[in-house]
Amino acid sequence: MRPLAAALVLAISIATFVARAQSAPAIEVALDPPARIAVGARAEVIVRVRAGERAGRPMLITPSSEGSAIEVVRGRLTRGDAEDASGELRFRVPIVARTAGTAVMRVRIDGFECEAGHCRALVVEASAPIEVLPAS
Repeated sequence: MRPLAAALVLAISIATFVARAQSAPAIEVALDPPARIAVGARAEVIVRVRAGERAGRPMLITPSSEGSAIEVVRGRLTRGDAEDASGELRFRVPIVARTAGTAVMRVRIDGFECEAGHCRALVVEASAPIEVLPAS
């Protein structure tokens, strides 16, 4: 009976380890936009990406805006465009304020999640509102 109990404990331990490893996302993304910007002004939105151990190497960052208040100046970035700051990748996305109002800045990260030599495509998205004030 002891070998059976030991095997059961081992199986439960392995299942718990695998569940914990799978629960941590391979890629996490957050946006740091300016709180407010005036029409005609230029600014940057900082895209912070934390790539875990299972994140594959190639990564494509596609920023876009919803609404006409802001314009994204650069539409595609790759991992090579990032600044590496304490285990976090930081991308600077330039924007221009076009009209007064509120816009939503969106970022799509296309990457890969790899485990045990097998990789699968992974898409992670984030968004943040940006308020554009009339020019003074």
